[in-house]
Amino acid sequence: MRKVSGLKKSSVFALAGLIMMTPILAQAQQGRFMLAQARSEVEQGRIDGERDAQAATNKPLWFVAGCLGGIIGLVVAYAIEPSPPATKLLGKSPEYTAAYTDAYKATAKSVQTRMAWTGCGVAAALYAVYIILVVAAASSSSS
Repeated sequence: MRKVSGLKKSSVFALAGLIMMTPILAQAQQGRFMLAQARSEVEQGRIDGERDAQAATNKPLWFVAGCLGGIIGLVVAYAIEPSPPATKLLGKSPEYTAAYTDAYKATAKSVQTRMAWTGCGVAAALYAVYIILVVAAASSSSS
């Protein structure tokens, strides 16, 4: 029988170890790929949710609610929680759905409260102008 040198023996063991480690390394690489893909889905869900909420929120309605409703319009804008359309979530992953829903609700609520505050501010400014005109007219007619 031939004697195998120490270098050849260690090379054989190293090669055998690498061959046995290949499935583990491949699985780890696939796990990193899937994690990156999940991050990508979450990011895309967030972007889509924000975009759709901006487009779907009825801005004139919330402006009028703040303008005509005053404080009540503001309370309603804060109290009503919008929900995303279910058709946008059909066939999507759970990660995408969660990110989309969270972004949609947060963005839509932000838009509706901002528009209600704007309407309330405009109504307050118009009311102040009206009071100033009434006081000015009353003071000029009494002179």
